[in-house]
Amino acid sequence: MKEIDDSNKRTRESEIIFMKMGKVSQQKKNNMKSMLEKGFTHREISSRLHVPRSTVALHSKKLNFKTKSKAGRRSILSERDVSFCVRQISTGNNSTLRELSKELKNRFDITASTDTISRALKKKGLKSAEKKKNPLLSRKNIKARHEFAKNHQDWTLNDWERVIFSDETKINRFNSDGRTWFWARDPTVLNDQSVQKTAKHGGGKIMVWGCMTSEGVGYLCKIV
Repeated sequence: MKEIDDSNKRTRESEIIFMKMGKVSQQKKNNMKSMLEKGFTHREISSRLHVPRSTVALHSKKLNFKTKSKAGRRSILSERDVSFCVRQISTGNNSTLRELSKELKNRFDITASTDTISRALKKKGLKSAEKKKNPLLSRKNIKARHEFAKNHQDWTLNDWERVIFSDETKINRFNSDGRTWFWARDPTVLNDQSVQKTAKHGGGKIMVWGCMTSEGVGYLCKIV
C-alpha cells in the first residue's frame, strides 16, 4: 500500500509541474531552449529566468537534452561571460586582463582571475602579442598628410619619377637598441647565450643619410 501511495504522490507532483509548465510564457520556453543549447546549467537558467528548477528540468527532458557530466570544477565563466570578454578585448574597451577582471566584477559580480580569463580567451583563438611602436601623430601632422595625399592623388608615374625620397638613420657600432630573445630550458641560468653584452656609453653610433629615386639608390652619406 505504501508503494502505491508513493506512486500516486509522484504522479500528483508531476501533474503540478505540468500545470506550472503550462503557465510559463512561450518567450521563456524559447529562452530556456536557447540557454540549454549554450550549456547553461538548470540552476543558472532557473536563477536568470526566475522559474522553478523543476520546470527547467521538465522542459529539458521534453526537448531530449541530456546533461553532460564534466570532470573537475565547473568554470567560473559561462559562454555568455566569455563572449563578453572577447568583445571587450577585441574592441579595445578593456586593454588588459586586469581591467577586464575588474569589469566582470563591477558589471556581473563575477570574481575571475587574470589566468582564468587568459585561458578562456585562448580557447576562443585569441593570442597575446607585443604592441608595435608607431609615431604619435598630432592633429597638425594628420592634416598635413591628408592635404599631401589630396594634392598628389592625380599624379602620374612620370610625375613620381622626378621625386627623390630620402631619410636618415642611426647605426649602432655595438649591439642594437631593440629587444633580443633567446631560447633555453631554464631561462634563469646565466651563460653566453642568455646574456647580452653591453659597452660603456653604448659603444658609439654613426648617423647616415641616404636617398633613392626611380633610377635606383643614391650614395650613403655620413652625418658628422
